[in-house]
Amino acid sequence: MLIILISLITASLTFGSIYYYFGIIGAVIPSIFIFVITYWLIYKKVSDILERNMQLIQKLLQKGDYDKAITSLKKIQSKYSKWQFFTKKILNSQIGSIFYVQKKFKQSKPFLVNGFEKSWISMGMLGSLYYINKDIESMENTFKKATKYSPKQGLLWSMWAYCQWKSGNSELAISILSSGKKKIGDIDPILNNNLLNLQNDKKMKMKAYGEQWYQMHLEIHPYSKGAQGGTKRQIKYKK
Repeated sequence: MLIILISLITASLTFGSIYYYFGIIGAVIPSIFIFVITYWLIYKKVSDILERNMQLIQKLLQKGDYDKAITSLKKIQSKYSKWQFFTKKILNSQIGSIFYVQKKFKQSKPFLVNGFEKSWISMGMLGSLYYINKDIESMENTFKKATKYSPKQGLLWSMWAYCQWKSGNSELAISILSSGKKKIGDIDPILNNNLLNLQNDKKMKMKAYGEQWYQMHLEIHPYSKGAQGGTKRQIKYKK
């Protein structure tokens, strides 16, 4: 990344200058100090720029101007992805998530696949996308990775279990919810209720998660045009 490279160059120049007069012992500590200071100053500058840009993009999303938000994210990615670690992956996750929310599944997939593993929402979307596309193996691997990096997200465990339950794997869904409960305890009553439901041969009920659940497009929102009388049906996606 450019921040480290610039910091190393600055520290090396400092080391060379001081070494000439005071030798290696006198040059080490000042060089380390210059490296740390240079890194921190550039990192803070770039972070501030990214934060300001993300605030503008958030306003675009609130207005529903998704296309302009995606275009802006791509410009930021092109300009700053080489400066900080994970910037490209994080922005991929955000771009993919925006496409996914719009049900532009094909456009979202390459960005979600190359997204940030610790972004649990985009990872959940990717897992859901694999489920919608009936790629159960990839779905399983994605949710395993997602819960590894974000083990405290109850919705993530519940989504994984839901996809397995809808695929006819109730026992596996119970196992997933049990694992989730071990990780998060009793802080997610929806997860706990669904675990009891499956253990008693009842259906999973996810609507209590609200908008976060419906943006995954695993069930149609009860107030959407596609839902009649609150009936939910699965979104279909073809390669």
